[in-house]
Order: sequence, then C-alpha cells, then structure tokens
Amino acid sequence: MRSAELGDPPRDYAPMMKQYLDEVVNMAVEEVLSSIAQEPVPISPIFDAHIAGMAEYIADRYAVERPAWIEGMPRFLPEPVFFGGRRSHQHMLVSTNDAMRRRNLFCGEITLQAFKSKGAAK
Repeated sequence: MRSAELGDPPRDYAPMMKQYLDEVVNMAVEEVLSSIAQEPVPISPIFDAHIAGMAEYIADRYAVERPAWIEGMPRFLPEPVFFGGRRSHQHMLVSTNDAMRRRNLFCGEITLQAFKSKGAAK
C-alpha cells in the first residue's frame, strides 16, 4: 500500500502523540481510562490504526478495559504497513507489539519508550 493511499498525518501528530504518552505515564488509572474512552476523530487509515493500537496498548499496560471503539474496521489496515526502510522489516516484525501487529502496522517499539523509561504500570 502506498503512503498516498494512507493519507498524510497532521504536521503535529508525532509531537502530540509523544506529549500524550509522556503525560499518560504519570496519570492515575481513572485518568488513563478517561483519556482513551472517547473515539478520536478519524485522521487517515494509518494514523487511525496507530491511535487505536496505542489505546489498546495503554489499556493493557494499566490493566483496564479496552475501549470498544478500537475494534472498529477503520482502525485496522487491510495490508501490512512498515515504518522505516525495507531493511528494517525483519526488526519491525519482531519488535512491534501485539496491539499494532494485529492492525497490520509494524512500527517497532520507538513510540513506547516513555513507558519503559518511566516504569509505567505492569
């Protein structure tokens, strides 16, 4: 699938996601639930899948119920999409978490460093 078919993200998507993850690691469980409860507005297929994968990953890390919206079809990609170049595909296959993998989104663990460095739940 070509990136043009996936849509372009807002320019500030990556910094906003990083800021959100930095904040989540310091939230109480109730705040975490509240932050993932409402379905976000669709952006583009790849980023809709990414947001749903992050919500699923966060819910699992905090042992809270996953929001129902993450299971909707717009939150899954029909074909595998890999971040990085072709040479990194094998690494992405191994290092991508289950929440992203089941959405056909192979992005590795880079976006999850906040949880590792700050010792989030679980």
